Amino acid sequence: MHGDTMRKRVLAATGKDFKHGEMVPASVILKAVQPTDIKAEQTRETKERADKLELANAEKRRELFPQEEVEKMIHLRFQLLLDLFRSLPTEVAGKCNPSDPEHAYRVLDEFLQGRLPILRESGQVTPDGSLAKRKRKKK
Repeated sequence: MHGDTMRKRVLAATGKDFKHGEMVPASVILKAVQPTDIKAEQTRETKERADKLELANAEKRRELFPQEEVEKMIHLRFQLLLDLFRSLPTEVAGKCNPSDPEHAYRVLDEFLQGRLPILRESGQVTPDGSLAKRKRKKK
């Protein structure tokens, strides 16, 4: 803290103007500094209350959702995409090559089977081809 600021605070707290270089008792210095600490604490507490109120209001407006609910929704959507991805060879083989749908099925299935390991390595798909559940971190 700058010397002039401290001098003004000491003067305000005690009514006594200490000259430059004059010894100031520690109790006077603490008394001069304390109001700032109280104001800082009050400011921090006010901000904390405002943050809690904002969070509560957001929850009431349904702007926030429980993490487990969001994870479940995402899991279901990705499982749907994975199921669609896995059904692709069967669904489109006949349209890809009407004269030889078995060949088209093999090519598409081979392509699919080549991509599933990439998803498995990322931890998104289990070895049996289903969507992996995300492990929750312990707090």
